[in-house]
Amino acid sequence: MASERDGKLPARAQPRAALDPVGAPPGSQRTAEGASPSDGTRLPPAVVSFVLRVFPPAAGLGAGAALLNYLPEPLGQNFARYLIAGLGTLATMSTLGWAAAWLRAGRPHSAAGAKANTAATPLLFGIQSPSVSDLFDASREALLGAMISAGSGDEELTGWQHFYHEAGRLGERPTAIGTCYGLKSMLLLGGTDRRFRQRRVEETLWRLQVPTGGWVARTQSTVGRPEVSAWVLSALLQAGRDDHRVSAAIEQACIQAFDPTTDRVGWERTAVVATVLSFLARMAPVAPFSGRLRERLISGMITDSEPGLRCWSERLATSGSDQRLIPSVPHTARAIIALSHADHSDHGTGRAIDEAVRWLIEKRDLTNQTEHMRRGLPEFRQESLVVKHFSAAWVARALMVVDKDRYQGSRELLGEAVERVFKAQRDGIWEWDNKEQPIWMTYQGIVTLRLRALRTSQLPG
Repeated sequence: MASERDGKLPARAQPRAALDPVGAPPGSQRTAEGASPSDGTRLPPAVVSFVLRVFPPAAGLGAGAALLNYLPEPLGQNFARYLIAGLGTLATMSTLGWAAAWLRAGRPHSAAGAKANTAATPLLFGIQSPSVSDLFDASREALLGAMISAGSGDEELTGWQHFYHEAGRLGERPTAIGTCYGLKSMLLLGGTDRRFRQRRVEETLWRLQVPTGGWVARTQSTVGRPEVSAWVLSALLQAGRDDHRVSAAIEQACIQAFDPTTDRVGWERTAVVATVLSFLARMAPVAPFSGRLRERLISGMITDSEPGLRCWSERLATSGSDQRLIPSVPHTARAIIALSHADHSDHGTGRAIDEAVRWLIEKRDLTNQTEHMRRGLPEFRQESLVVKHFSAAWVARALMVVDKDRYQGSRELLGEAVERVFKAQRDGIWEWDNKEQPIWMTYQGIVTLRLRALRTSQLPG
């Protein structure tokens, strides 16, 4: 077994059921102001309850009697008829609404029933729990319907393309990014349908490795890239099998291959460093390489002069580059998530997270962003990777991994972000701004709403 001092992972890494932090307990519920029955009155609770229930119709009758004294005389017959009809309609509607509220208030006859009635809250903003279940069922069916197979026998590849609409094209093969996010999504949704063929999907990912080791996007070359390798390996680790094989691949594709001398472009990109750190920190939080990535991320922060707070840009800051970099909401959110998973023994980590969260709340921007990442190749060639950042999903997840109650305005921003995530889908499939439907975006939507539902749900009793 490799020692932690030399930066290598143990030979047998412990698999996790899911790589996203969904196990935290729901936030504590605060008592509303004025909720105590003894505040502001010395009357017995039963008397107060009776007066409050009888007051609406009594007040209506009193107001009607008072208004009659101010009606003009003489009053035209037709005008009086219409006036009385209108007032009667309003009074009837008000009385029926009051009666319905009174009947609903009297239903729970026990303390436990009353508590359950007051504690019941929707799992998401404006979305009741059955609708959340229906949404996830629709996502599962869409993912199963988009699975493709290429080849036959032992050479068969089973997985997903990058976009949903590509599933019906003849001759298309599964891609590494589409398949890893399809696998991660199905594992979160608990898919047990026989169409899933999980073992075949996992083996497909292993076969999609490039000859030199690691994984790439279909627009990249045959050189394994750390960000794509981290996405794929997180899916395989989440599946919970072949942990020896995963450990060896992590050492080769994420640690040895990610070096500023061999991948200068990746080492300068916030998204790449944050992706690899977020994955490795949950695998081996004390490994020196994770600490190195954490230091790189924190030292690469920039200062937004308007609010005077530190945040992150698309590129990590180097000496003298701070003034040329533009603050970015999704990159800041991704960095917060990565650092939240990392070792917090260094107090600089906590300060960086705190300042960046306050910047997100101050900025309050959920606009999606697109990043173009180009790496040079031999013979004056280049490879390109387009990374689209689902800002609302990243902001929501960032706020849910920190103690959001510490920050004024965080609850409102979280509500806006979750609502934006929910509205970005149609029938369980998430759509980008140009109506494209990438598999990875459905995963981002599912993991965000699932995390929110787990954080807001309550146990009975």
